[in-house]
Amino acid sequence: LPKIDIAFYGGSSSLNFFTTPNDAEYGIAKATTTDFINYVTTQYTVDQFNKLEKGEDLNSLTIVNDKESFPDSKLPLVVLFKNAAGKKGVIYVKSVHRVGSNPRIVADIKIQK
Repeated sequence: LPKIDIAFYGGSSSLNFFTTPNDAEYGIAKATTTDFINYVTTQYTVDQFNKLEKGEDLNSLTIVNDKESFPDSKLPLVVLFKNAAGKKGVIYVKSVHRVGSNPRIVADIKIQK
């Protein structure tokens, strides 16, 4: 449990979000806490993600849970996060594939060392 930083929920094509692994409703008891900004507007872009090479480039980001979601129609997009160790990262969500009621995501992740 202490090694899990990211949990994903995809309830429908209009309700996707990353959540802390210890989320009271969807999570695992005694797991770590991670903050997410699921609905990134101007804070960060896919282009910035593609150019990101140094972890310290994420230091200036303020990441506080926004308790938002994103629809499949807005993909690709980025999601910002900060894990329990204080490390910041970016998830580049390329696509969500629906397999019955279980979504599968294609994403790249960059996180500070």
